[in-house]
Amino acid sequence: MTDDQKIVAIYRATLFKASETFVTAQAKLLHRYDPHLVGCQLDKQHTGKQQDGFSLAWPSKTELMKTAFGKESTALSEVLATTKATVTHAHFGPDATQIMPSCKALAIPLVVTLHGFDVLSKRHSHRSPQWLAYLMQQKKTADYASTVICVSDFLYKNARKHGAYKKANLIRHYIGIDYDHIVSQAEPYQAQKADNQIAFVGRLAPKKGIPDFVKIIRHLRGLGYKNPVTIVGDGIEAPLVKRLCSEYEDITWLGAQPHDVLLQVLSQSAVAILPSQTASSGDAESLGLVFAEALAAGCAPVGYRHGGIAEVTPEDLLVEEKDLQALFTKTQKILDNKIMRDELVTLGKKHIQDNFDIRRQTPELEDIYDSTSS
Repeated sequence: MTDDQKIVAIYRATLFKASETFVTAQAKLLHRYDPHLVGCQLDKQHTGKQQDGFSLAWPSKTELMKTAFGKESTALSEVLATTKATVTHAHFGPDATQIMPSCKALAIPLVVTLHGFDVLSKRHSHRSPQWLAYLMQQKKTADYASTVICVSDFLYKNARKHGAYKKANLIRHYIGIDYDHIVSQAEPYQAQKADNQIAFVGRLAPKKGIPDFVKIIRHLRGLGYKNPVTIVGDGIEAPLVKRLCSEYEDITWLGAQPHDVLLQVLSQSAVAILPSQTASSGDAESLGLVFAEALAAGCAPVGYRHGGIAEVTPEDLLVEEKDLQALFTKTQKILDNKIMRDELVTLGKKHIQDNFDIRRQTPELEDIYDSTSS
């Protein structure tokens, strides 16, 4: 930290989740603010050693439930106070409701980033104590927050119609990806695209459309396509993936992997089939950063015109949501036509570089911090 830097406390209840690398990626690229990550616990899959730059409060469940009634958690307040932050940035609405009472008690401005499920999910779609607390305190949290960031225009429009956020200071701000890093890491693998590898990367969850992915692969194999398939991710839809692997050769399921492995798989693949769709809970892809990562890695992502995905992806790579036949036809067309595929990827990469480069987006985030702490 330098003398002219301010401090931002970045709050996520469970730190270092494998599916949330954007939290730390954004923090690492801050220049005018010194980031200090604050949480209640580490993700159970996190094996790294404790390091400078983050603190854990370890509050009891009983103490944490006080935040459901707008009361501060003493443990969280003590940790937040030690950071000497001039602004707190909470990722996800439920997390914001946990840290808000402590911010209020310490007179620290609060910035909240909404990522999707916290706006789009039906009220009774989750039963966790944290979700119930969020339902009880989201309006007060939105009222206290200096700024509420939506990660896409799609999410902004939905949040504007949401009761708790109608009068909040809502803005749209794209998080972005490390474009230059992904492009440079992908370069050595470009020659390996000759075999037209197909990829799926993401959580094996209903929202990600795993049944549609499996049907498309089976249809391709039935027509004689022998493209190798690599799947990265884990979740409740894993049995479908295991069955697919047992039916055909050259289909590899890697399970959950570090982010660098995900990027490597995209770099080696010609096409990523990513059929995300609206879940029964109402949750949807508010943006779809994996589409941006695929394009930066030189891989063509095909999927449904769903949520905020169209803000990231060239129109000619998308079809109407739940039109499985159209998605299969699109996948087949992109696989068979390398010239078209390369043109769409080039178009997409330019769009990502201009609008989703985290090295451009993060200074804008610091401007948001400035506006709340001035």
